[in-house]
Amino acid sequence: MLFQINESVAEKFSSGSATAQDVEAIEYLLRGAAEGSHRVSGARAVLRCLSGSNLLGHRAKKTLERALGRIAQEGHLTYRLKTIGEVVSTAATDPSVRFSGTQRIITFPLQWFDASSRIRPVTLIGENLSDVEIFRIIGEVGTLLDGCGYLPMAFTASNGGGSTTGIVLDHLASQNHVCLCIVDSDRLSPTSDLGTTAKGVAKFKNPIDYPLVGVCLASTTLSGQRQP
Repeated sequence: MLFQINESVAEKFSSGSATAQDVEAIEYLLRGAAEGSHRVSGARAVLRCLSGSNLLGHRAKKTLERALGRIAQEGHLTYRLKTIGEVVSTAATDPSVRFSGTQRIITFPLQWFDASSRIRPVTLIGENLSDVEIFRIIGEVGTLLDGCGYLPMAFTASNGGGSTTGIVLDHLASQNHVCLCIVDSDRLSPTSDLGTTAKGVAKFKNPIDYPLVGVCLASTTLSGQRQP
């Protein structure tokens, strides 16, 4: 995931009001970027401010400097990607979702990043691991076709299998994993009800209750015909 660091985070560090928890949180986030699990970006002024902070360690500063160096080539990703994360300094404790047009923006309170588990790669869930591999290929080709350039996908593969897919997704969501689940709608016809597997994950399409979960129901019928 691409995490856009909001200016409110830089203001907290530049004003001298950053707490030990704030420092730990930004270090965790930047570790995720350094390890290739995620990317970080932000306005030049924000990244410069944080990279110059004496509160951050050498590795974190180097990660910020690399992010600064990529702005000219990758700055457009903030607006082109379908889903991004925005890291803000706020009193809120849980992530939330808003939409800008069709873009999904997940707002993460800075101090939400309080453990290494919070910066694990996005979990990609399919009905089996072969499906997940196909999704990876589609994702990497899709960014090229969409003009975003080649973006290698960092993710953790997971699978359910039929009706157990919803059970797996429920478990991962309860553990605050950032997840993308893709299953076939299994409709007998374009106007028929969803299949059992799709019904099992449909509730997770609610971004208010599940801000960290994305669900995509493939639009094909059991007869193999694409829905209009």
